[in-house]
Amino acid sequence: MMKWFAAFLSLGALVHATSSARDADGFRYVTTKKYLKMLPEWQRPVPVKSAGDHVLLVLSEHQAEQMSHAFHANTRSCGGFMHVESDAELLEIANMPESQKTVAFANRPVQFPEFVRPFISGLSTQRYMGFLTKYSQFPNRYSRSQEGVDAANFLESTAKAMATTIQRRDVNVFQIETGRYPQNSVVIRIPGVANESAIVLGGHMDTLRGTMPGVDDDGSGTAAVMEIYTRILEMNARFKNDIYLIFYAAEEVGLVGSGVVASAFQQRGIDVQAAMQLDMIGYETDENRNSLHFVRDYTDDGLTVFTKRLGQAYLGLNTRNLRDMRCNYACSDHAQWHRKGVPAVFPFEATFRGSNPRIHSSRDQLNIFSPTHAMRFVRLAGSFIVELAEPVRN
Repeated sequence: MMKWFAAFLSLGALVHATSSARDADGFRYVTTKKYLKMLPEWQRPVPVKSAGDHVLLVLSEHQAEQMSHAFHANTRSCGGFMHVESDAELLEIANMPESQKTVAFANRPVQFPEFVRPFISGLSTQRYMGFLTKYSQFPNRYSRSQEGVDAANFLESTAKAMATTIQRRDVNVFQIETGRYPQNSVVIRIPGVANESAIVLGGHMDTLRGTMPGVDDDGSGTAAVMEIYTRILEMNARFKNDIYLIFYAAEEVGLVGSGVVASAFQQRGIDVQAAMQLDMIGYETDENRNSLHFVRDYTDDGLTVFTKRLGQAYLGLNTRNLRDMRCNYACSDHAQWHRKGVPAVFPFEATFRGSNPRIHSSRDQLNIFSPTHAMRFVRLAGSFIVELAEPVRN
């Protein structure tokens, strides 16, 4: 176990060194021509290369942050650009299919209700909100700030302390370096008894700079991942497949952390069967009440169909409350798994037009947050993990 762990950490250091060397002349990003044209002309960076509908940009840290703000302000969507380590990745991304369909997931039935129902019934709104309240007290969680580093260390130390308290010595908690960003991603590995395949659940830990409590974006997803972890430990649950619970660094500046993590998993030969992203799950209005929205681009159609099936079986939702939407391009960390050919699913709080208008500001606070809506996603994620990791009796 320790040999595997040390090798993984060495890989993180290798990715860090490679990324730093290649990005010495600036940070490299890929976006689409269509997305770039959504910005006012005075805000558009000049591409250095293009491939089909995609373009390569080389930006300073400040320019990348400005572009993130501009995409959100002018398109009412998140993301829009993806960090890369080399020019060669432009062609890889340009050839990436917008969606894929894993038939095995589309046809997969619900199999473990006797395990899922007690698991999700013990998920605690009070505990979830307590963690979210504490986590949103950082002034910001910007990936190049000390506060961002502190947030990562807080997640790591919290997860380690919980495993120690419950005496789960099989659980590994570690960080993966994120290139020139001092904030690292935090990974929790819960090994399965078969140790063959893996299921991933993640959310991003960071915000942009400034006064950014980041309650919904993405404290909500971070707290959800931590609540699932807490429940696994609380039940002393064991599974056939490995579970990776991941808090990604530097999502707001081009999906940097998830790109490094997905590449590291691929290089290590970790067989990730499915990945779910939780990013913004707590804003509810009359338009999206009692509804979950599923992103249908840069995701897996079969896995989305299966996850909707879980929503019907375990949340009591009907097809009218399980809606589809598009995110257009690189709107969250699921896109990096999709890029590597891993089936990904991304349930979201609303349509982008109807989503939280206060993100990326000091107003993304608890006073407009819906715990009831957020817990729908927490229960969905819990059923996803239990069904796909496949529980075993202790």
